[in-house]
Amino acid sequence: MMDATQHTRGLQLVKRIYPGRSTGFMLGAISVASVLYEQNVGPGSWLMIAFSGLLWPLLAYWRACRSSNPYAAEKQNQHFDAAQCGFWTAMMGFNLLPATMGFAMLGMVLLSLGGKKRCLKGILVFTLTAAVTWLLSDIPLQLQPSLFTLLASVPILLFYPLLIGYSAYSFALAANEQRKQLEIVSRTDGLSGLNNRQHWEQRVADAFAQAHSEQHAYSLIMLDIDYFKQVNDHFGHGAGDDVIRQVARLLEECFAHDACLGRYGGDEFGILLPNCGAAEALARAEKARQHVFTYLHSQSPATISLGIAELDTKASAESYSDWILHADLALYQAKRQGRNCAVCFSQLADARLTAEA
Repeated sequence: MMDATQHTRGLQLVKRIYPGRSTGFMLGAISVASVLYEQNVGPGSWLMIAFSGLLWPLLAYWRACRSSNPYAAEKQNQHFDAAQCGFWTAMMGFNLLPATMGFAMLGMVLLSLGGKKRCLKGILVFTLTAAVTWLLSDIPLQLQPSLFTLLASVPILLFYPLLIGYSAYSFALAANEQRKQLEIVSRTDGLSGLNNRQHWEQRVADAFAQAHSEQHAYSLIMLDIDYFKQVNDHFGHGAGDDVIRQVARLLEECFAHDACLGRYGGDEFGILLPNCGAAEALARAEKARQHVFTYLHSQSPATISLGIAELDTKASAESYSDWILHADLALYQAKRQGRNCAVCFSQLADARLTAEA
């Protein structure tokens, strides 16, 4: 049973194919009609060409849209497309210009829609239908196209390839946009809307490598939400999720677009600040702390504690993980100092040196 998403995508495919099918069959019918006119065929042939050129595209669209499986219905439609092309090729006495043109257009469409396998199946249907029609009829060979047939074939030769090219271009744009959306989803945390941990850590690793090669100043801020467990216990996990979303939004308001914000896990966040030393990072962290406190203190007990670590390329950070650890150690110290404050890792190092002296 096809799910709703697959059914919707199937309908989108059907709608994308309809303009090309209707235009192709209408213009192709003009070319075929030029040959039939010279053969002085009866009313039955004219009714059939009217069906192929005008009614069949509408019937194919209606049939596929009403089907529970639009993909399967459209595949059957394409087989019938191929059968009609084969039928009219034989009915024209294999007139070289419209026959070759119809075969080429059919192959181009099938190849673009379903790849080599679909194209080969379509060619098989085309060949069998043309052969059976030829064997069951007494239509003479008429290989040489007349000037009238040549002129009647000009519209499809000019406009149909342009239509197919435009359709392919539009599809490529849509596919590229979808790819971009998938990339955004793959690096975004679903709850907070910030970068997820994997993508954020990759940005930190890139900054770590760049700082060592180009001596750029970078700082990290690690922060988490104080009393978050109490929020969950007293107000429920839904309220906790709301607090995470609110904190994420408040952090985005505080930090410029050059900062890289991410949800590190649970109620912990990370912020990468390029071209920013420890003193400036501490000031920006304090501003963010006050902003969150001002907004949340009337709604919940939640505040934030922050730890800051500037990347010192001459210090002991041998990897970006050490750098994150330094910011985490500063965060733990902020917790020990009573929460709702910001601590810089360099202050811990200075305090350790003073104690040893």
